[in-house]
Amino acid sequence: MPDASRLTVAVTVVVVIMVINLLGIRSSVKIQMVMVSIFVTALLILSLGGLFYIDLDLLIPMAPMGWNAVLSAAVPAYFSYTGFTMLLAITEEIRNPAKNIPLITFYTFLIVAFIYISVTFVVPGLIPWQELGAIAAPLSAAAATFLPEWYSTAITLAALFPRRYFYKHDYHHRFSLILCSSTK
Repeated sequence: MPDASRLTVAVTVVVVIMVINLLGIRSSVKIQMVMVSIFVTALLILSLGGLFYIDLDLLIPMAPMGWNAVLSAAVPAYFSYTGFTMLLAITEEIRNPAKNIPLITFYTFLIVAFIYISVTFVVPGLIPWQELGAIAAPLSAAAATFLPEWYSTAITLAALFPRRYFYKHDYHHRFSLILCSSTK
């Protein structure tokens, strides 16, 4: 991020999250939904826009460290981005859970899998895989290869906010209920 130290950004993020939590659970849930939407939109713009700028030579070999390395990284990453445990916690509050829980789980799987696969395909196509490990913010660096500088900064900021921290304070599962939109 240009002209900002990591400490300044970290302190700012902590203060913003503290203020959001002080506003109450309803405000926190609404703000969290907006932040997640912004982050997902940023990832979609990066992955779909990046498709037009991929250097196919960078994708050969497709899995330079082997497919075991890809799969061992994919499984924890997938579960870290989904909220399956949240769905299980609110089953008694969802109308027709036998029908809606599998649908919600299926749609969540499709969305997360699409974003994960598309970003995993695009980023190494924009930046050589040998350099990715040394970059502090690889998504931001990938965005900077074809998008304006402000957008790469926006991706970095968008990635900082939508975290499970908010979920831990959703004692009444309001965020999950809003997401499911089929409460009793």
